[in-house]
Amino acid sequence: GLGGEEERGEEERKEDERKEEERKEENERKNQKNKEEKKQENKENEFTKLERSKGSKRTGNNDKREEVSRSYYPIPVIQGHMTSLLISGAVLYGYLPYVLAFFGRVSAALFFKRIQTDHPVLNFLLYGICVFVAELSPEYFGTSKDETDWFSALNVGIKGVTPGEKTDQVLQGAKRRARLWGALGLAILAAFAQELDRKISFNPSSLSPSSTSPQPPSAVSILFATGYLMDMSAHAAMLVKVPDAKRRLLKEKKFFEGLGKNREIIREG
Repeated sequence: GLGGEEERGEEERKEDERKEEERKEENERKNQKNKEEKKQENKENEFTKLERSKGSKRTGNNDKREEVSRSYYPIPVIQGHMTSLLISGAVLYGYLPYVLAFFGRVSAALFFKRIQTDHPVLNFLLYGICVFVAELSPEYFGTSKDETDWFSALNVGIKGVTPGEKTDQVLQGAKRRARLWGALGLAILAAFAQELDRKISFNPSSLSPSSTSPQPPSAVSILFATGYLMDMSAHAAMLVKVPDAKRRLLKEKKFFEGLGKNREIIREG
């Protein structure tokens, strides 16, 4: 009986020792797992801080470049919308008088033919209104389907996520406000430019140079040139930013792929 009790006691002691070793191993595994998770969190935090610091530096550089560009081009106009100036001038001073004369409205045709010299205030208002209406024409703005196709071609957005009706309403409202104020601003600017050209053209004694000297560029032409320069600078800036954006996306992709692999290894462990 005593031998059997000693054997049972020995077995219980061994069982307790084995369980104690298992608990120690389990605690070691947990501690190791916690250490790995903390290391991963530290890596994520370091990566986030690094990206933020890079982003702030890039933002600062972009702000400086934007300040420089604004100092050269104080009015953000683009060449795509300069066509409204051409259309307005052609309609008001070209096509309209000829159409009126064709239908026998000779007095009205002469009125519009002389509107620049005889009615400067009315000319200022009509030209501004023509530019404003031309700017609000749907021809200058793509439809929602056009924009969707364009974004799809560029692979922009999150796959499987479609904006809701509320989002669409907010974006459309912002577009309408931008179109309205942009058209109004350009109309005022174009009207003043056209008035300056009128004064130079029809007041030779005070403003216009002699007929033998070269003619200065008109204010409307300067608007066109500014629009083209702004558009070209925007395209150049975009071409510079695209490679940098690709590099950043590749870095982030590699980081998140590595992060996923590390988490899978931790789970398996």
